[in-house]
Amino acid sequence: MDIFFAEDIEEEDEMKELAFALGLVAGAFNFAEGIGKDEAIKAALGYLKMDEDDLDLLPEAAEDPFRLRIVDHLLAHPLRSARYAEGLALSLAEESSLRGKLELMASQLDLTPRAHADLDTVTSRDIKAIVAELKVKISEARKLFGEALSGISDGEMEFLRKESSLILKEDVRDKDKGLFELEEEGRRASKLAEDVFSILERVRREKMLEAGLLVLEEIERVAGELGKVDLRGGGVELSPEVASGEVLYYERTPLGDVIVGGPGSNVYRGKFAVIMDLGGDDQYLGNAGGTLRGELPVSVCVDLGGDDLYLGHEEGTVGSGFLGVGVLMDLGGDDVYRAGFRNLGSGWIGVGFLVDEEGDDRYLGDTFVQGAGFMGVGFLGDYGGNDLYLASAYSQGFGFVGGFGCIEDGEGNDFYLASSKYLDLFRSDLPRYISMCQGVGLGYRPHRSGGIGLISELSGNDTYIADVFGQGASYWYSLGCIVDRCGSDTYKAYDYGQGAGVHISVGTLVDLSGDDYYVSKGVSQGEGHDLGAGYLLDESGDDMYAASDLSQGAASHHGLGVLLDGGGDDGYLSKDRETTKGHGRFSYGFGSVGIFLDLGGEDFYSPKGKDRSFWTGTTYGVGIDFPYPSRRPPRKPERVEVEEREYTLEELFTMAKCGYPKFSKLAEYGRRKLISNPEESVPYLVSVMGTEQARARHCIKDILKEIGTPAVKPLIRALRSKDPLVVTLAARTLGEIGDMRAERPLLELLRSHEWRVVSSAATALGKLGSTKAVDDLIALLGHESRFVRKSAAVALGRIGDPKAIPALVKALSDSSYAVRYPAKDALVKFGGKAVPKLLETLRSPPPSLYLAVQALGEIGDGRAVGPLVGLSEAESWEDPKLRAFVAEALARFPRSRDAREMLKELSDDEDWFVRQRARLGLRKLELEGI
Repeated sequence: MDIFFAEDIEEEDEMKELAFALGLVAGAFNFAEGIGKDEAIKAALGYLKMDEDDLDLLPEAAEDPFRLRIVDHLLAHPLRSARYAEGLALSLAEESSLRGKLELMASQLDLTPRAHADLDTVTSRDIKAIVAELKVKISEARKLFGEALSGISDGEMEFLRKESSLILKEDVRDKDKGLFELEEEGRRASKLAEDVFSILERVRREKMLEAGLLVLEEIERVAGELGKVDLRGGGVELSPEVASGEVLYYERTPLGDVIVGGPGSNVYRGKFAVIMDLGGDDQYLGNAGGTLRGELPVSVCVDLGGDDLYLGHEEGTVGSGFLGVGVLMDLGGDDVYRAGFRNLGSGWIGVGFLVDEEGDDRYLGDTFVQGAGFMGVGFLGDYGGNDLYLASAYSQGFGFVGGFGCIEDGEGNDFYLASSKYLDLFRSDLPRYISMCQGVGLGYRPHRSGGIGLISELSGNDTYIADVFGQGASYWYSLGCIVDRCGSDTYKAYDYGQGAGVHISVGTLVDLSGDDYYVSKGVSQGEGHDLGAGYLLDESGDDMYAASDLSQGAASHHGLGVLLDGGGDDGYLSKDRETTKGHGRFSYGFGSVGIFLDLGGEDFYSPKGKDRSFWTGTTYGVGIDFPYPSRRPPRKPERVEVEEREYTLEELFTMAKCGYPKFSKLAEYGRRKLISNPEESVPYLVSVMGTEQARARHCIKDILKEIGTPAVKPLIRALRSKDPLVVTLAARTLGEIGDMRAERPLLELLRSHEWRVVSSAATALGKLGSTKAVDDLIALLGHESRFVRKSAAVALGRIGDPKAIPALVKALSDSSYAVRYPAKDALVKFGGKAVPKLLETLRSPPPSLYLAVQALGEIGDGRAVGPLVGLSEAESWEDPKLRAFVAEALARFPRSRDAREMLKELSDDEDWFVRQRARLGLRKLELEGI
């Protein structure tokens, strides 16, 4: 989205008539038989004169070491965020092993921890043998974690232990502090954060996660073996300060203390590297799968059952990887987990897993608990029972810088509460409280991008309560998601929640079924603010939405907000009429896009909107309740007639750029008059090219394109302007006219220091088909701006000089998704000429490998079939994404027997997505009669 967007301001009553002219009636999209999400969004964008590619929110900004590719991708393609979140939650649920879940989360952090060859594993019913094997794995994991921190000195490690937690800590005493005291504390916190991040940039997170993978794989094996152990043999007497109850085994090791408790009730008070408990109602008063701020780099705890109590009195004591790998697994019982800071399935510069298989459990914590990740992964998995999650801030599926935080809850009616403890002094005079809970991503503005926060609820009637920032919200280059698969759920929040993306980030709330209830104040329910993308998708059910302002598919400050309800008898209440239900406007030189869509049912609206109708009232906002009525014949809208008199050039231009339907005759009149009088209109239009009004800029370009040759020389002179807006528009217009006299001055613009000018010149030269520009365009594929690189790739594809093929193939591995795909499309235009280089690229790693496969499929050259099928013998074939790309590509070779046989093989693939792609490919071949 940029300043070249078209403006279109309409009144609600006029839009009902305009809808027929746009084809937004039952016959156009067959609404009477139902409409899909994609069709509905396409209809809304059609009104706004946009397509999905126009909604690019990713600004030109230097990337920091923690920028995530998926965040950049979704900022560039924000309408894909709900689909991505749903797919991520489903993929996570389908991973049966904890190791697989960690690998999936690591991949979303752009990390690829290496799989280590499994050391010899002993299957035994003997406790000593199990302990011996576990110690071997812990020793190896400690070594890997040591490698992860090898670039950090002892003094820096001590600094991280004592000080790092202060960068994400609220203070209840803030409300009593004065302005200057708060200002000074803010400066100290900023300096502390810079010191912490300067150290953390040297952490090798892949090695950290490799240690986590090793521990998780072993702990799952141990949990399976513990239920089979031989309980015969004497017990061990220990000091009550260490443990009390039936103890079957105890050992002090260089790795830390190891203890095995019997099936009775035990109390554990010591600091343990390993706790294995065979059942009973136990109490854990020391640490249980907690690394104690790195004192124990690896700590694990397995409890086979019973109603247990876990109390953590220090940071990093219960299911926490604070500078280490901490894993707590409880296989049964109604348990209570209580710990204040950086606990309960949190990874703080580490990996923390807390897994509870069943029971009605209570999770009670304060800050950075319950599935929270910072410079690592924090995971809380609860797979049965009606559970309570209580935290204060930065918790419950929370992803901070370099981190992935996740709660996955399998079943039960669960209750998520972000308590009111830390006052939000910045945003409100009212007593509101910082939450940052329940599927929230957060970055450290302005220097470090954020992580991924996710709550995945698989079933149950759940309740989510938060205050400021919560429930699928995000802030600063991060991603926050809630995906609730079924049940009648309740969502209550105040500001910045329920699918809200704020300050260059993506927030998504997806609810797939049930009669749900959404209540909030503002910047919520599918709201995007300040280059943020917010998306609330409710697939089905009779739902109720209540909000005050800037909600329900609204946007502000160049954001994108979407609320899409898939059906059911719904109710939409709002206090403010103007800024809800599809609110988007032109401000700060950009457009904010708000989209509200209801796909069916008998719905109630107040005060704005109406069942089975179409409305707007803002520049870039639209609301549609389907099915739009189709029986009433379209009325011919009234048009204001043109008064025949002499008009000034300014008046004619005002008429020409008008977008109101009732003044369409005036617009056409003004346009024709300006085109017919180029001697006067061209100088005038060139003089106003510096306008920031998007509709005006489009109008100037279109009129000058129609004028053609007489406009070329003035436009070439305009290229020398010091105003980038003038130069950019002049370059684009010259490209549209297509006069080769513009070639040389456009070539000179390629050396500009202003990325918008370079991008526009590259685009224009591509439209001119300038062969002289090829070498420069190839060089621009290495430009620092992704927009310039994208324009260069598109231009090279239009020009069609084969010497660009190697450079475009190299661009397939560009860091930006917005460059890689245009490069692929450009290569497809070369057809068979690009095939040899693309075949060579099949030996490259992703992402160029994926795109080469796609391009070969789209080109359809038979030379590609053998190499594509041959990828099944490559080491990279283990990657399910590659197999899916190959399946899609092979479906484009209907006459190849080898392609068909490979599709049949892939249709039974172990990966569900690959199976789907292959089966769709076979279906396509059947429909084509092959």
